[in-house]
Amino acid sequence: MAGRAPPAVERDGTQQTLDAGGGYATYAWSRNGAPIAGGTGQTLAVTTGGTYSVVVTDTGGCTGTACVSTVPRARR
Repeated sequence: MAGRAPPAVERDGTQQTLDAGGGYATYAWSRNGAPIAGGTGQTLAVTTGGTYSVVVTDTGGCTGTACVSTVPRARR
């Protein structure tokens, strides 16, 4: 991923959404090391606490990885 920083996962505290950033060809999200079915988009709605990671691939085939631990807020 020459010229690009690896993805940074951002957590939006209100909506419990993880965002790996745009501009990548593919996204592959995992929770606690296990792939998430359907977790192939730029963002991921978090409903269960755990350690989430995302592997992104650019159009040249280079990859980058980022991870974040999260515990969703209790609903009122």
